[in-house]
Amino acid sequence: KEWEQRFVSQKLVSDAEAVLTELVADGEAAAKAAGMLTADDKSEFLKSLHLRTLAHVLEKHMEQKGAKVEDIFGVMTKQGAASKADFVAFCNTLPEFTGNIQATFTEEQAGAMYTLLVGTESSLTLLKLSDLFKDHKICSVRTTLFDKVDEGSDIGTIEVGEGIKVLQTKEKGSNLVVRCILARDGAQVWAVLRSPDGENFRDVSSTVGRMESIEAFITGAHQRCVEAATYADQKTATVAREKQGPLAEARQPLMTIRQKIGVEQFKLEQVKSSVAAARGAVFALRSNEVQRLQEARCRAFGEKVIKDSTERVGKAEELAAKTIDEAKALTPESIKDASISKLDGISTESDQALQLLAEARRVIQCALGAEEFEGPSKSLLIETRVALSKLSSQVAATERKCKAATESVRRVVRDATDAARKALRAAARRSGKTSDELFTEMAAGKNEATQAQFRAFVKALKDASLTDERVSLVYRLFGAHGLKRPGFASALQEFCTCQKTVSITDKLETSASSTLRRLELGELFEVLEGPTEDGTKMERVRGRALRDGALGWVSVRGNQGTSYLRPAEKPFLWCAERVDLTDRLGKNDVVRSIACGEVLELLEGPSEKSGEPEILLHGKANNDGAKGWFVQRAADGTLCASPSKRFYVCQSIIAMTDNFDIGACKVTRKVEKGEILEALD
Repeated sequence: KEWEQRFVSQKLVSDAEAVLTELVADGEAAAKAAGMLTADDKSEFLKSLHLRTLAHVLEKHMEQKGAKVEDIFGVMTKQGAASKADFVAFCNTLPEFTGNIQATFTEEQAGAMYTLLVGTESSLTLLKLSDLFKDHKICSVRTTLFDKVDEGSDIGTIEVGEGIKVLQTKEKGSNLVVRCILARDGAQVWAVLRSPDGENFRDVSSTVGRMESIEAFITGAHQRCVEAATYADQKTATVAREKQGPLAEARQPLMTIRQKIGVEQFKLEQVKSSVAAARGAVFALRSNEVQRLQEARCRAFGEKVIKDSTERVGKAEELAAKTIDEAKALTPESIKDASISKLDGISTESDQALQLLAEARRVIQCALGAEEFEGPSKSLLIETRVALSKLSSQVAATERKCKAATESVRRVVRDATDAARKALRAAARRSGKTSDELFTEMAAGKNEATQAQFRAFVKALKDASLTDERVSLVYRLFGAHGLKRPGFASALQEFCTCQKTVSITDKLETSASSTLRRLELGELFEVLEGPTEDGTKMERVRGRALRDGALGWVSVRGNQGTSYLRPAEKPFLWCAERVDLTDRLGKNDVVRSIACGEVLELLEGPSEKSGEPEILLHGKANNDGAKGWFVQRAADGTLCASPSKRFYVCQSIIAMTDNFDIGACKVTRKVEKGEILEALD
C-alpha cells in the first residue's frame, strides 16, 4: 500500500532529522562545556580540584578516625568561625594531620579554597564547612533540565555521572523536583529528583568534580550519537531493500542524515579526546604542584632537623669538653685530696653533659624515624639522613669520652653519697621513729622540706657525723626538685630483692634460730637492722618481707659467697585505672577511691586474696515450682539462705480453722498436700 509506505518513509526521515537536530544541539553544548576545560587557563579547574582534594582527604580521615566535621572544625579554630588565617594555618598542617601528602597546598591555594567555601560570607562557619560533605548527588538516569519549576522551559539535559549540589527540593505532582547547581558549569537549574519510575540521582558523600561532570556530559552526548548512527544504519539498510516506491525514496535522505550524524560523532570524539587530554593535563599540573610542594617541605624539614640537631649537639659537646678538661686535670692522687664539693661539681656537670647528649641523640633518632624519611620523599632526604647519622655517631663518641674521663670522679662521689646515706640511715634507725614521723618533724608539717631543714634534721640526729658537703650529696640525690615524703623515705629506707630462695629466721644466729618461712625469688625485703655477721661469718640483716609483713633475719650472702639479696629501690606503684582503697585485706570497707595516675607507696604485698568457697544448694521455689541452684553462702561469707523453723510443708490434707480451740472453731479451707505454711504464733 503506497500511502502506508509514504507515511513510514516520511516518519523515518522526520525522526532521523529530529535526532540529528538534537545531536547537533548536544554537540554544541558539549563543545561549549569542553571549551572551558580545554582553554589555556586552567586555574579555575585547579581551584576546583584543590577543593575536591581537600574534601576527599578530610572525608577519608574522618572515616579512619571515626571523627565528625565538628571535630575537624574544632582543630581549625576554637572560635565560632574560622578566619582566613585560621584556615590557611590548618591547611599547612594537613599532610601531618591526615597522613596524606596529597593534602599539600600553598598559602595562595588555601586562600582560594577559603574564598570558595565562604562564598558571600565574611568567615568560615561550621555550617559552611559541613556543606562540603552534604547535599551532593550524582546523576544515575539522564534527566531533562528546566529553568523554572513551574511552566519552565527545557534547557538541556544532565547526563549519567554528572554531579549536582542540592539547593532546594519541592513536591510537584507525583514528582520530587530539585533546584541545584550543576557541577560542570555552576548553572542553577531545576530537575526531577524522583519520579514514579524511580530515583534519577543518588547521594554521594562529598562534592563531585567539575572535570568529571564535563567528561560525563560529553560521554553521554557521544554515546547517543553512536546509538543514533547505529539506528540510522539499520533503517538505511531496511529501505535499501526496496527497489522503488516511497520507502526507496527515503534512502537518500536517510543516507544524508547518516553522514551528518557521522560528522557530529567525529566532532564529539574529538571533543571527548581533547577533554580527556585537558583533564589529564590538569591532574598533571596538580601532581607537579604536590611534587614541588613536597620537595620544598622536605628541604625545609631537612634544614630544620639538621639545624636543631646541630645546635643541641654543639651545646652538649661544649659542656662535655669543659667537663672532660676538668676531669683530666685531676690525677689519681689529687682526686684523693680534692674536696667533695669540687668533685661533686665535676660529676654534676658530667651528668648534665651526658643528659644533653642523650637528649640530642633522642632528637636525632626521632628525626630519623619521622614519616618524611619513608614513602615518596625518601629519596629527597638522603643527604639529611647521612648528616643526622654522622651527628649520631659524633654524639656517641662524645658520650664515651665523657664517661671515660669522669668515671673516677663520679665513682668517688657515688661512694661518698652511698656512705653518707648509710650513715644517715643508721642514725635514723637509732632514733626509733618511722620515716613518716621523721619527715613530719623535719618539714614542720609541710609536704616538702628545704635543704636547710634537711641539714638541720641531720645535725639533730645522734651520731650522724656528716659534713654539710655530704648532707648536700644525699639531698641532691633524693630532692633535686624539692625533698618530698617519698624521696625522704627512699633515702632512709633500704630494700632488697631476693635473688635466691633463703630462710627467714627468728634470730641472728642461724644455729640457734627457727625458720619462720622461706623468702621466695623476687620477693621484696625491707632491711631494718644490719648487716651483721653471725657466728659463722655470714652477713645477715633483720627486716620485713613486704608480701606478708613477716619479720625476721635473712642472710645477705652465705659463707661460701652465695648472694641471696641484692639492693633494690623503694617500691612505688602507679595507678593505671580507678580502684578502691580498702582498710583491710579481703574487706570491702572503702577508705577512698584511687584515681588513675596517683602514686602509691608500697607498704605490704602483693598478697593473694583468698576467701571461703561459695556453697550452692539445689532447690525449688514454692510460688511457681521453678527448680535450680542458688547460693547459700557467698565467697565473702555473706549468708544468703538459711534453714527456718517458721515454715512447714503439709504432708497430708488437713483443715485450716479460724480458732485455736478445736471445739469452738470453724474450718476456713482445706490445706492440700505439699502446701507451705508459715507459723505466725
